[in-house]
Amino acid sequence: MKKTLRTALLAVLLTTSLVACGGEEEKVAVVHDGPEGIGEFEYWLGMHSITSKAVTDHNDHPAAARLEAQTGMKVDYVSPPVGQEKSQMNLLLAGGNDGMPDLFRYNLPLHYRGGVDGALADGVILDITDLVEEYAPNYMARINASEDMKKGAYTDSGVLAYFGSTLPDPEMQGLPFNGPMVNKNS
Repeated sequence: MKKTLRTALLAVLLTTSLVACGGEEEKVAVVHDGPEGIGEFEYWLGMHSITSKAVTDHNDHPAAARLEAQTGMKVDYVSPPVGQEKSQMNLLLAGGNDGMPDLFRYNLPLHYRGGVDGALADGVILDITDLVEEYAPNYMARINASEDMKKGAYTDSGVLAYFGSTLPDPEMQGLPFNGPMVNKNS
């Protein structure tokens, strides 16, 4: 049980905006033991148009192989065609929980009726607030240390709506290069 929970939480950590799909059973994410004991899950993730010029889907991206080697998790990425993410997600949602991936990244506040709270009420996603508070205390401390971050991370009903990365220091925020763009001596 601990290994499954740890694997599920690792899956949660891999995303910047994570939603676990719900079914009739209470679960964080469906994590299958794949071949040779490698944890495996399905992740629906839209692809940036620039990335799509280099790879056909996220499974072909070199980072996917590196992620699997470093974490022992096999992620089966489901990449909708570029520009069709909204219509593909609508089809996925219309099909019910049986066809839903284990995880997906999608802008629920903008594109789902009722936002995150509506998706929770409809059983599309699970409330992972307690799990994140228990298994990611440093993340929660970071979120709760800033009133702005706290406002952005929780819904009005107190549900943790986002679990992702935070930039720890102001110097890491903004443009990565703040110097002159062209060196006069070159």
